[in-house]
Amino acid sequence: MNQETTNNNEVAANQVRLLLPTLPMELASADELLECLRSTYRVEYQAATILTETVAELCRRQGREATESFLRETGMSRRQARLEIEAAQKRQRLSGT
Repeated sequence: MNQETTNNNEVAANQVRLLLPTLPMELASADELLECLRSTYRVEYQAATILTETVAELCRRQGREATESFLRETGMSRRQARLEIEAAQKRQRLSGT
């Protein structure tokens, strides 16, 4: 689990769990493969939600330009960073209604 202490000494935690197959894919049953797919999609959705909330909050606190700069430092292109920020801000506005 990834824990971080906030300014108010509260602990924030983000946890994403991925079920990994115990066998090589070619030896897994159809049910095990389906469960692996379900688990993978669940993790993707959870990670996307965390990313969106984090980008939106960073924009709110530090501004769009600083957030875009940080995203570019992580390897995103300028276009990808701008699209990520726009999507995060749209989702944040939608969740606030």
